[in-house]
Amino acid sequence: MLGKVKLFFGIEGLKVDLEVPLAFKAEDKVIQGILKLHSKAPQTIRSIEIKLVETYHRGRGQEKRTNDYVWGRIAWNESLEIPANGEKIIDFRLPVEPQLSSIEKMAGKSAVHHKIASFARLLKNAKSVFHVEVSAKVEGTALNPGIKKEIKLISA
Repeated sequence: MLGKVKLFFGIEGLKVDLEVPLAFKAEDKVIQGILKLHSKAPQTIRSIEIKLVETYHRGRGQEKRTNDYVWGRIAWNESLEIPANGEKIIDFRLPVEPQLSSIEKMAGKSAVHHKIASFARLLKNAKSVFHVEVSAKVEGTALNPGIKKEIKLISA
């Protein structure tokens, strides 16, 4: 009985590990990574989603705003069985489609435009943080496993 309760809440259930590069360039078309799934008990995974997300912060005080932009997404909607004390390793290629703002597009035109864009970002207190996010839907659990890993954008 206790084992079923543990599995329902994801305790001793499926664990997700993610290996991705520390950085990527906006021109990169693909981010390659490795997804490791392991469990102490037999598990059935219904779906897995991997995405690259930009969290864009801007403004100060009461005017502070945050938006999330998805730069790439892949999903598996096929069942996957993980045996007790088993592990599954999945190599993946996450396609990247940059979601550039008008300021970022302007910065790419020339060195002068780049300086102007940097000043505009400073005035707006604009910052972007990128992370690769994995979520898995596991049969019979209420709390599905997931993981986020930060990845840096390298400017050209």
